[in-house]
Amino acid sequence: MNTPINLRKAKAVFLILLLLQVWSFAAPGAARAAEPAAPASQNGYTTYLPFVVNGLGGGGGGGGGSGGGAGTGSLWLPFALQKGGIVPSYGASAAVDGGGGIHVVYSIFTGSDEQGNKPATYARCMTQCGEKANWTFTHLGDAVQDARIALTPNGTPRIILFGPVADPNWPRMRYQYAACDSGCTSSANWTITTLATPIEPTGTREYNNNHFFAIDKQGHPAFVYTDTTQNNHPGTFYMSCLANCTDAGQWVETALHSTLFDKVSLGFSPTGQPRLAFGFFDANSDLYLSFILCDTNCTSGANLTETTLVQIHGSAKYNLAVDSNGRPRMGVYTGSYAYTPFTSQKLLYLWCDSACGTAGGWFFTDTGLASGYGDGVDLALDGQNRPRMSFETSGQGLGYAWCNSDCQSDAAVWQSQEVGSQAALANNYDVLPIRRCTISTWFNGQRSSLALDSAGNPRIAYDAQHWWYGTEDIGGVPRACNYQDVTVTRISLINQP
Repeated sequence: MNTPINLRKAKAVFLILLLLQVWSFAAPGAARAAEPAAPASQNGYTTYLPFVVNGLGGGGGGGGGSGGGAGTGSLWLPFALQKGGIVPSYGASAAVDGGGGIHVVYSIFTGSDEQGNKPATYARCMTQCGEKANWTFTHLGDAVQDARIALTPNGTPRIILFGPVADPNWPRMRYQYAACDSGCTSSANWTITTLATPIEPTGTREYNNNHFFAIDKQGHPAFVYTDTTQNNHPGTFYMSCLANCTDAGQWVETALHSTLFDKVSLGFSPTGQPRLAFGFFDANSDLYLSFILCDTNCTSGANLTETTLVQIHGSAKYNLAVDSNGRPRMGVYTGSYAYTPFTSQKLLYLWCDSACGTAGGWFFTDTGLASGYGDGVDLALDGQNRPRMSFETSGQGLGYAWCNSDCQSDAAVWQSQEVGSQAALANNYDVLPIRRCTISTWFNGQRSSLALDSAGNPRIAYDAQHWWYGTEDIGGVPRACNYQDVTVTRISLINQP
């Protein structure tokens, strides 16, 4: 149903106390490593992962490592150690350049490299990306728990590295800007600049496909972060740069609000004006999906227009995209509980064509997918501004949905397919990680990151999580078993249906 969203005026808000998680960090000295060909023994046990079948490092959902004439398929993207071992990975962020080259960045899930560091991995493939041999893997940073990538207009990578930094009193975090213009398969050709060191609550950050970093059509990077009273700098801040961005002094900080925004998704109009979707807590601690736009002098907070759209549950997920005419669109998964006019566990498409800073400008429609489809949604627009979404299915598979005509109307027809099922991983590989319990399963399609090539073909990076259920034998006594033991990043390449 094509339904208007009833907007409400934002009230004064108070700081919501979030869990400050302490993340371990390691000394500097990241190194580049080659992609492995065999599983590794680490930390006293052997991790058997199914990316060594047939020696391709592929397989599972979508034709394996060499499916579709090497232009399609699904590949595992672990963190590679120098001596051929692997470490579990998670939190992929993907981008595609104008020539079809695929760029992915992701972090270590558990463990570290040989030096005890936790660098991010920048994975790149320029052609025939269904073949694992065509990918290169470069390690960046030394203590990274979240990495996001965006490309300049000429296709060069820019990355924000987020992770802990030493502080004797507080769990302090660090945002670093990583830039490379040539020879980017060597870490020596990257420049990494520290931009902010907030005492930032991490909360559920590791469960989200974070979109706090973006680059406008002119090549100017920006990101959004939060800080707290413990750092005498509370609020949410917009950091932007117009030139010489490897110099921290060229970045300008703009205060967005005195409180902490939740799950910020950043985009730009074609002429470089910022647009933000985010969660906003009101005076009653109720959470609202909200939107900010700015059209002139956007380094001044006085020029921002903020609108609250609809009350949402904390389990809701959303992502913002801006079309070539500057009109904002969102993919929204309503989560486990919803407020009027939304329904719980549904995948929705939101849009605004005019007056996007006012109550009457926003509308939404249900994509028609079954209940439970849509968690971890990521939205991208193709060259004709048509919406495409990746997400987790109710059966823990990777899903993909698209609309080709009349998408901002009641006449919209949404179609979908499962790109990678939960069963595909288990069916293709019968040697699984650290066998202990009676029931083994993969959760596919977690935290997806969707990018489209110039022809509109989806390239979806995501995580696969392995869980054990049932019972395990401990000293001859069966005990209940329910835990996650490994997460590994994957990428699926498909042709647009």
